[in-house]
Amino acid sequence: MKKIFIVAGELSGDKLGAWYAERLRKEDSSCEIHAVGGPFLEQAGAILYDRMENLNVAGFIEVLKHIRFLCRFMRELARYIVNNNFDEVVVVDFPGFNLKLIKKLKKLNRSLKIIYLSPPQLWVWGPWRARKIRKYCDEVIVIYPFEVAWYKKRKINAQWFGYPFYENLLLILNVPKIKKIVLH
Repeated sequence: MKKIFIVAGELSGDKLGAWYAERLRKEDSSCEIHAVGGPFLEQAGAILYDRMENLNVAGFIEVLKHIRFLCRFMRELARYIVNNNFDEVVVVDFPGFNLKLIKKLKKLNRSLKIIYLSPPQLWVWGPWRARKIRKYCDEVIVIYPFEVAWYKKRKINAQWFGYPFYENLLLILNVPKIKKIVLH
């Protein structure tokens, strides 16, 4: 049985993580999914390690006030994931936390598979971050089809196989779904 851990730190990530969890269950109904998330991941059947609301800290002053908690939480979460032999970790958006978490996870267990679902739009907010993604992620799942080529150009394994917004739009327009775009 495959064990997967999903980390979502905000509502949009919770929704996207739930969508991904449902896709995983369609492919393999026996997979066990644990998560840091909220109501959507919980409704999708994930076993919650902790609620995402505990990580929702916005603003410089608020982050400083909670920095000890966030560092301790990240350290404990990383140990929990490694000690419980998860096969893969899927981090969803939330780059301030998730980029640090994947670095810590890879230090603890180099062979742990890391997938970044909806990474930060590096093509806008800092192409230099692509090095971190390449170094710590085994796979990237993007939300815009054109991002696959952008990541390929930077030698990062990226895929696009849908997005809830696109899927809903395709249903409304009665257009057949694109299964997957993968460029290696």
